[in-house]
Amino acid sequence: RIIIVGVLLKSLATLDLRLTATHPDGAGGIGFVGGFPNAYTLFVLALSCNLGAAIAEHLNAQTITTTTYSAVMVVWLLITNAVLALPALFFTKPLADLQQRTLEMAQARATQYQIGQEHDTFKASICGASDDEISAGKAVTDSGVIFKAARNLSTVLIQRSSLLPVSAAAVLPLFAAGATQLPLKDLVSILRKLLVF
Repeated sequence: RIIIVGVLLKSLATLDLRLTATHPDGAGGIGFVGGFPNAYTLFVLALSCNLGAAIAEHLNAQTITTTTYSAVMVVWLLITNAVLALPALFFTKPLADLQQRTLEMAQARATQYQIGQEHDTFKASICGASDDEISAGKAVTDSGVIFKAARNLSTVLIQRSSLLPVSAAAVLPLFAAGATQLPLKDLVSILRKLLVF
């Protein structure tokens, strides 16, 4: 199913999308796609429970060390996040193209607008613009808001916050398995390492 979703998102990313840099979601209007990993939270939780049970058995038998246990948690967290985040990266190119085009157009319009503002303020053109350029600049509206929106546009749909439920589902069963055998001090140290990721 994850592969099917990946293929679907790849095909959607190749469509002629009507994206706009000023959309309130900060992602061109397709920010909702970044939330799709949450659909797999229960699936990841089920897999993590199986892995947690295996780890609990090894900890009980003292066949793995604390270092190995923390490494397994980190690797498992990275695998689950990477597998679920990768399909959304297909939208990075369309969003980056949108950002580049919008910035270029907004900068060109901003130059025209500032030529008109400069003439209104100083009654002369310091940059040496012609009368046609000055009158054209006065007819252009300020594109500063669009420029700022384009500069702040997120070209990567998956954010840390959108992976939080999946990350919790991946880590909590393993953390519970460790709590059966390891001291709280070691578990807190492992949790700090995970929070860095």
